[in-house]
Amino acid sequence: MNEPLRFGVNHRHTVIAEGGDNNLRYSASLSYGQNQGVMKESDRNLTNGNVRLIYRNNRLSVSNSLSIDLVNATRESIPFSDFSRANPYFRKYNALGGIDKVLDSIVFGGLTSPLQKEIYYNPVYDLQNKNVNRAESQGFTNNRNWSGAYLTSCVHEHAPVSCALLPRKKCSGLLLTLNLPA
Repeated sequence: MNEPLRFGVNHRHTVIAEGGDNNLRYSASLSYGQNQGVMKESDRNLTNGNVRLIYRNNRLSVSNSLSIDLVNATRESIPFSDFSRANPYFRKYNALGGIDKVLDSIVFGGLTSPLQKEIYYNPVYDLQNKNVNRAESQGFTNNRNWSGAYLTSCVHEHAPVSCALLPRKKCSGLLLTLNLPA
């Protein structure tokens, strides 16, 4: 198992900037992450950018979140199953320290059935060929949310004053929330 596997190290870095005032809040972030897979030659690099805007005015709230993802992945060219199916008693290296393409071949059958030959290939040989299996993908997400409230009546324990100025005790009205796909 020491041939195809490794100890993978992962790291992620994020930078965030945010600000605004009582009515308008904004934030922007950029992150980068590098994930090493447990299989040698398997890596995934992730880059993400996000911008979020929130506008609030009295009873109206509008927000928008835009996210862009970029993924570059390198997958192992030889699947783990090839290594797990290889008999551990087969020698990976020859007497000179080189790597042979074939681990072993067995001929069986004969008198009553035709001769058959089964060949066991060395996955370590395939691993040294430096084949590459790369993939790249991009993602785009935009979420919008509108929310508003219309109050028909409001009762406060101290005096009949504006509901926006004092904490509410009992309010009735209509709350409207609208989520729009991008």
